[in-house]
Amino acid sequence: MLRTHYAVAILAVFIVAILGTGITVVVLHYDAVRADNFRCSEPCFAKPSPVLRPQLGSPSATTPTQTGLEQALAAYVTRPELGEVSASVIDHNTGKVLWQRQGEAAMVPASVTKLSTAVAVLARRGPEYRIPTTVVAGDEPGEVVLVAGGDVTLAAGKGYYPGAGSLVDLAAQVRKAHPQPITKLVIDTSLYSGQNTADGWDGDVVTGGYGIPAVPLAIDGGRAAPRGDQRVNTPVEVAGKRFASLLGGGSNMRVDVADHAPIHAQPLGMVQSPSVARLVEIMLAESDNVIADSLARQVAIERHQPASFAGAAAAVLNTLTGVGVNVSGAQLSDGSGLSRNDRLSADLLAQLIGAAGRRPELRAVLSGLPVAGFSGTLDGRFADPTESAAVSDVRAKTGSLSQVSSLAGTLATADGSVLDFAVIANGFPSNGGDTAEQGIDRIAGALARCGCR
Repeated sequence: MLRTHYAVAILAVFIVAILGTGITVVVLHYDAVRADNFRCSEPCFAKPSPVLRPQLGSPSATTPTQTGLEQALAAYVTRPELGEVSASVIDHNTGKVLWQRQGEAAMVPASVTKLSTAVAVLARRGPEYRIPTTVVAGDEPGEVVLVAGGDVTLAAGKGYYPGAGSLVDLAAQVRKAHPQPITKLVIDTSLYSGQNTADGWDGDVVTGGYGIPAVPLAIDGGRAAPRGDQRVNTPVEVAGKRFASLLGGGSNMRVDVADHAPIHAQPLGMVQSPSVARLVEIMLAESDNVIADSLARQVAIERHQPASFAGAAAAVLNTLTGVGVNVSGAQLSDGSGLSRNDRLSADLLAQLIGAAGRRPELRAVLSGLPVAGFSGTLDGRFADPTESAAVSDVRAKTGSLSQVSSLAGTLATADGSVLDFAVIANGFPSNGGDTAEQGIDRIAGALARCGCR
């Protein structure tokens, strides 16, 4: 549940395409001074640059041994400030587990849960899928119905998310297709079912700006303003009022929320979200909780399951099984990792990273991972000299709740081996979050600088 601000003018997000004999890195450039106002510059995909060492992933690299990894990591994973630890290291090229400590233990994962959501939605919806928001004619004269499709990234002007569907454009389409005066707007929210907050969420998830009630329609992820951190408590109603104003409705226009749309109604307009691949990248880089829970529901919808927290959780786990990930002992209550009822193991998380490297449709998982000491939620981390070996060589998803810290991703060792790893720490002192976080960074740093043979 992290909110990240970038302090640099150019944000480079690395796309890591892990091939059979090495890693290619493509740099995406964004004009930005803050994460809440970034825009893709032209060209979006720049010429690949040699960011990583040439020997990275070299076939001649010697695979670390279990004994070597134990010697390198034992002093770090047993530190008391980490509490209980689940850790796993897997050879990226073979998928073989090289070392683990309670690797199969089911732990509270925090935001690394988003890796499971990312893999599942890319596998089921596909990287090019875009979430539609449509408007159809209503049953009454002067009535139009906005059918919410689950897109929470919509913009009503200069929005937060690059490439977001524009309600301004949608309103223009509707006015052109429906030249008669519009007197009533209905918002159809029937796509989602069940409760709109997950079991296990802390009480400040909605009030603290970390998330919004799970609804199928929101502007700018439910932010009160595109550049702010504050979220609204009624995102559907806020979006409805804004869309009504864009339709030209004054104070007399009625806005209702309903649970159905007219059958066989005349379509009046449609806009679409950024691609699922792009949404996954944003979700992972920024640890965007609102996008995460919306994407988990997309998995449920595609699998013809209820678009609820429970339906999404079951659909995600079933999908992970289908891509060859062992989900034994896993439990999900949401797609974001905000729930303290979630349970995942380090071994499962490392498997997710490996799956993303083997399956082309999952590559957005790798391209969305923050880069140690450089981008996303890892921008300000790995500053200690003992962790410096990991800077730029570690790409990983972070997780943080009170008494929970986690990190899962991929890295290059000093001799060019590529490893997938995950570390989850639970139960450390409630005021020890920064210390635990640094302890996990030191584990990643130890992996990056060792040959571990």
